[in-house]
Amino acid sequence: MKNLFTFLLTAAGLLLCIVANAQVNTVVSYQKISSLFGNLTCPLNNSDMFGFSVDAIGDLDNDGVVDMVVGAPRDDDGGTDRGAVYILFMNADRTVKSCQKISSTQGGFTGSLANGVLFGTAVSPLGDLDGDGVLDIAVGSEYDSDGLRRFNKLFLIIR
Repeated sequence: MKNLFTFLLTAAGLLLCIVANAQVNTVVSYQKISSLFGNLTCPLNNSDMFGFSVDAIGDLDNDGVVDMVVGAPRDDDGGTDRGAVYILFMNADRTVKSCQKISSTQGGFTGSLANGVLFGTAVSPLGDLDGDGVLDIAVGSEYDSDGLRRFNKLFLIIR
């Protein structure tokens, strides 16, 4: 009888652990952001690979909602597969309030991007590096060669 009681108590404990872990590791809700969903107004092409890299960037517009930076390394602004990065200003309901594209032709980026460099393969917030009160970002470019050979490159975008 003691062994049966111990077994039942152990089984009940394991069941509680499984249920507790299932609740912690369960998707409660989601919001898709694309050309058709999530109120994204920036135009996208099918091959842009929008969302290849994503990170929270902080509250850029001081509305109390964390904004996002999203890479699209196969964007074709200015040439084939040059890449782009989108700053998504978010609403509290996790839809997009507005967006700013940064590429070789938009967003005030003055760096040189060649065809095939895949700007936007990685994105990351950096905080305010230059002390101007605006958060800065790092953007990876997988195949930027600088005229020598193909290698990875990192752009620091100071806004």
